[in-house]
Amino acid sequence: MIRKLIWLLVVVLLLSIVLVSVHWLPRLYFLKMKYQPSTSYSPVDSKRQIDHLLNSFEQIPYHKLEKSYLKNTLSNTKKYKPLLADKQYYEIEQADFFKKIVGNYLLVDFLPRDQYFKACLFHKDKKMYWLVDEKLLYGLLQLQQELEKKAHDPEAFTISHGHRHPAYNESISGASLSRHIKGEAIDLKIGDIDRSGSYEKVDKQIVLDLLEHKIIKSQGGVGRYPGTRAVHFDVRGYRARWDRM
Repeated sequence: MIRKLIWLLVVVLLLSIVLVSVHWLPRLYFLKMKYQPSTSYSPVDSKRQIDHLLNSFEQIPYHKLEKSYLKNTLSNTKKYKPLLADKQYYEIEQADFFKKIVGNYLLVDFLPRDQYFKACLFHKDKKMYWLVDEKLLYGLLQLQQELEKKAHDPEAFTISHGHRHPAYNESISGASLSRHIKGEAIDLKIGDIDRSGSYEKVDKQIVLDLLEHKIIKSQGGVGRYPGTRAVHFDVRGYRARWDRM
């Protein structure tokens, strides 16, 4: 019996090794555990800390991006180039994925699961480009702080989408000129915000009310999507509201 158990454990271990070496999702979890000791520091709870982290990354202007990247992501097309030509991209590598960027949320939570992301997971020398407006991160930080003031759970949501380059945005049927393309938007999946023990509609309403009256107000967009747990907000600079996905 013990011998059979040992063989079973060996088989499970070997399968785990194979999965980690060939499939990106197990690889992601493996790397997260690997880097976790170096990312177990205190939450990022100030604008100054956010700025410090962003300033630690090399910035690449649009016109200096690799031509293959611009082509493969459709960023150099007539439709998208005007949106991106004045942008500064952050150059991100594997070890950066697991750094805290807002609260206890990791930078990896904001990245598209595209071919560049997966290449970074398997090759330490690979890099990818990330667009994010710092005002978006400030808004997410403020949301967490406002939730804490009300004794709610500031981490009772997951990040569904952050930056999406044009090709990735098209591949998931995102809005034609989505604010995600410019790094100005984030999508959240709401959980048990009020700590009642399970998700209810009131949890999402708490978040929407804070975005409406405390955080975004007239300086950005809020996607409400009734009947779902999804909430979108962005920092486009003017008021926009909608209900449909």
